Amino acid sequence: MTTAAAQAPHPVAVLRPRRWWVRALAVAVLVCWAVFGFLAIGFLTIASPALGWLWATLAYLPGVAAAVALFGIRRRRDMALVAVVASALLGGFTFLSAPPDHARIERAGNRALAHLAGARVVDHHERGNTWCFKGCPEVTFSIDSDLPPAAAAAAVADSLEEAGWHGGPVRMTGYRTGSEYTPLAHEQWWRGRWDATVTVLSPASRRLSEGADSKALTRVEVEFSG
Repeated sequence: MTTAAAQAPHPVAVLRPRRWWVRALAVAVLVCWAVFGFLAIGFLTIASPALGWLWATLAYLPGVAAAVALFGIRRRRDMALVAVVASALLGGFTFLSAPPDHARIERAGNRALAHLAGARVVDHHERGNTWCFKGCPEVTFSIDSDLPPAAAAAAVADSLEEAGWHGGPVRMTGYRTGSEYTPLAHEQWWRGRWDATVTVLSPASRRLSEGADSKALTRVEVEFSG
């Protein structure tokens, strides 16, 4: 019994000996790096593209690794694992918090409008920027339909519902307005972080002035943001 106990391997400590203030300093370094990284990554729009979670993770990694090493984890493999996991969590949070760039919004809009029936996307334009200076990024899709206004709005709603969006009308005018500035219908939709505003333009709108047969079409504009 004594011999077997003597030959049993001793457990290896997970942490190296460290004074309490050294570990406190490691935690302070991690917190400061996380805050600094969040502000810097957001300002530099590193996390805004589709692969923003990866670039943000790589940006966090050096400071997180230094804090983990200072904390005193003994094995290098464990140090690397903790640093990568912590950086990935910070990178994922920053990716979800940062304003998405126009390319990400456009892809979300294309998926949402992939099931349009009796209508076609004729144009899209972008506004805003990832610094949210004079507006955060938005992409507006212009849709023409030869259906009546109510049916054109329903076609867009059907496509959004098919793609898993939720929402509906927030203001209806009975499709009888002749004002240039008053839309025939206005709807709000959402899916996860994404928002969409659906507007059925009045036939008197100046945005319908292009094309000889524009007055015979129903124009629906869908503005996407994240």
